[in-house]
Amino acid sequence: MSTIALRPHSRSILQRSAYTCQQCRASSPRWHSSAKKTGGFEALRKKLPSLADGKLRDLPTKPARTRFAPSPTGYLHLGSLRTALFNWLIARATGGQFIIRVEDTDRTRIVEDATSRLLADLKWAELDWDEGPDVGGKFGPYQQSLRLDHYKHNISQLLENGHAYRCFCSSHDLQRHKQQSLEGGSTAHYPGTCRTIPVPEAVCRAAAGEPHVVRFNAQGRRPSFVDSVYGNYQKSEDEDDFILIKTDGYPTYHFANVVDDHLMNITHVIRGAEWLISTPKHIALYDAFNWTPPTFAHAGLLCAQNGEKLSKRNHDIDISSYRDRGVLPSALNNWLALLGWSMSEKDLAKKDGEVIYTTQALAEKFSLRFTKGNIKTNPDKLAVIQRKHLTHRLREDPADEALLRRTIVPVSTRLLASISDLLAAKKEEYLTNPANHRHAFS
Repeated sequence: MSTIALRPHSRSILQRSAYTCQQCRASSPRWHSSAKKTGGFEALRKKLPSLADGKLRDLPTKPARTRFAPSPTGYLHLGSLRTALFNWLIARATGGQFIIRVEDTDRTRIVEDATSRLLADLKWAELDWDEGPDVGGKFGPYQQSLRLDHYKHNISQLLENGHAYRCFCSSHDLQRHKQQSLEGGSTAHYPGTCRTIPVPEAVCRAAAGEPHVVRFNAQGRRPSFVDSVYGNYQKSEDEDDFILIKTDGYPTYHFANVVDDHLMNITHVIRGAEWLISTPKHIALYDAFNWTPPTFAHAGLLCAQNGEKLSKRNHDIDISSYRDRGVLPSALNNWLALLGWSMSEKDLAKKDGEVIYTTQALAEKFSLRFTKGNIKTNPDKLAVIQRKHLTHRLREDPADEALLRRTIVPVSTRLLASISDLLAAKKEEYLTNPANHRHAFS
């Protein structure tokens, strides 16, 4: 196993940053003391019956097929890399396959070079894939804009069996209904105006070129599912008749996502907790197709030190910025893996000091033991992990010129640039100060 053993007398980084009780999922000592007062961990487990059995969070016993499905509307950032890493680790830990699928159906927001940048950043992060847009595979193509025939075929099935219908409501009508609903204090669900249009009439209107979307016929469904992290999950209100096919003929995220995961034999979907509320839509679609859904695991969201959600508009969380600063991919992966993943009790109980893991070593220890709630990112811990990884690598090969170029040169370049900027600012300040001019000619 590729591990780096460090000094035994310092407290473990892993124990400081990733500890979560494996019995009650609590990360606060106060929970542990209160558990004793209220009947112990067994009583807490009864409150979370779906999580009482740790098997939900154990490593899959069969090879897992996971995927990372980025949208080329922006560049790879911390949150998306962590999602890719978690899916990669599960696939590698089980001897399965990791797939890259580009979800480019939102045609109005596509960034021209985003796909190539995403793939390049993933390669820099040392995450390889078995199938994808650049390497192919038997379930391709791996770009949703090239899979429209698949969606057309599957939407026809839903239209034929009554699980979907064509909707001709204008955006003006929908906005008016939304406003009325909000003013009345109710949820702005689609009212089902076109749900009762006879199928022959809807077919004729669509054939005549009348603009329309295709909606899911939710029929008052309130789907539930068992998440590997959050346990039994069900929304408190009925599912809406959400859109499956847009007016431009492209599928929505929800529809294409479910169809592609099924056709590509995806067994595990690991993603951020922001998608938890959308998963009942996906379960409803799986039920309508009579397909078996994959195992879902929703990991807590990354946030800043002040508790606010990390902004995609912040360039500092772009993976390219970490590369430019000389951060090692193994160090970044090590740090990210500890943001929302709980190690096993056996690893937490190690008394041999700090252990920093390479990416491959993480795969040998990984599981679905993700933590609930938002996770604060701490750049200082990344700096510590980076230092440990760099020290270990240089001890192995002090003359590793490629490593030095990747780490030392970017830092030196940034330092020299900062010094140059400071000198330029001081010079400008001197030249623009009239007092200095008087002194020069006195």
